[in-house]
Amino acid sequence: MTSISVARTIAIAILAWYAMGLPAQAAGMNCSKAKSKVERLICDDQTDLGLYVLDRTLNILYQEAGVRVGAVNLRPISEEQRNWLKNTRNLCDDAQCLKKAYRIRIGELQQIATLCKPQETIIFSCTLNFKKAISLCVSSDAGPEKGYMQFRMESDQQGVVLEYPQKLTPARNNFQYLGGDWSETKAVSFWTGDDRYIVLTRWDRDPYSKSLFGLVVSQRNSRTRASYSQCIREPVILYSGHGYTTNFGTLDKALRLPDAGQEIESILDEVY
Repeated sequence: MTSISVARTIAIAILAWYAMGLPAQAAGMNCSKAKSKVERLICDDQTDLGLYVLDRTLNILYQEAGVRVGAVNLRPISEEQRNWLKNTRNLCDDAQCLKKAYRIRIGELQQIATLCKPQETIIFSCTLNFKKAISLCVSSDAGPEKGYMQFRMESDQQGVVLEYPQKLTPARNNFQYLGGDWSETKAVSFWTGDDRYIVLTRWDRDPYSKSLFGLVVSQRNSRTRASYSQCIREPVILYSGHGYTTNFGTLDKALRLPDAGQEIESILDEVY
């Protein structure tokens, strides 16, 4: 698989976000009301990496950016978004122009809304309780033997409190993966010191059960239960027509991460 196809395969896509009332755009385009040529182009391209997905991705990042900067600093972002809509997106005549416009704008917003850099792909990103944010980011050239994946955690009070690994090497050197193609639970795990970190997603299709999206931390040889921090809003994840799932599975195929094994399953049993 080439670096270009890997980058496309693990491209950003998202779950629906709760409406926040930010002024420039709603949480997602209502295609039943699409009237303009640009809106019709977006709604007509609902493939996995199409314009509709890019539009939803942009909206999730825009709204999360508003949360992270706070009401006092919201005006510049809102003005930039209005200007982008009017003078960039709405001037496009074809899908190619729109895709380029969306990808550039997504790169700008992800610097504010996540801990990933513009040239990186967001694999997972959310805000946890206690005003902490986490992001799992991969380089655009990531593959089994090249590029990198890095986990980052930030605290409102302390700034960036963890970056793993510090030396950027291929992901399979530092991370493990749990979850089959049809598994409801998918996770990426790593060790730093005596602490095991598990970025967890568990989508439960039972409406009476709770889906889990967040971070699990356990200590080596400890009898203390693993701690779990839930995302306070839905994370950046992959949406498919068959339900909600993460792009961890696709990521695992692209990067060939080692199997995390049964040990991680016993840790997650404490969370469930």
